[in-house]
Amino acid sequence: MAPIGVTRNRARKLAGALGSGALLVLALAPAAEAWTPEPATYKVGIQSNDPVEMSDGTILRANVYYPVDPTTGQAATGPFPVILTQTPYGRDNAVFSGLGAGYSAYLGSASATPVAASCWR
Repeated sequence: MAPIGVTRNRARKLAGALGSGALLVLALAPAAEAWTPEPATYKVGIQSNDPVEMSDGTILRANVYYPVDPTTGQAATGPFPVILTQTPYGRDNAVFSGLGAGYSAYLGSASATPVAASCWR
């Protein structure tokens, strides 16, 4: 409903003008530069099929990815942010970008998948 004093036709013209102005601003805006990630600082280690016990005793399996110091080949020290994911579709097909930048990742099987020791109830 148009505000008092503004006819429906005038409201349409105003909306059209505002829309055209927004398109003009977008067209004249400078192009954004493409983002490129920094080179990898770490190598990536993996613990495959790691058992994780849930509070009800169910054992789920997970792949744990962690930063590795490229000079020593050992797990890197320090706190790292963690990407936590659970999936019923298979842990071995996942692709994580950014792990070489110092992220850890936990990719676990959801309950009731063939590798989990549980079933849907």
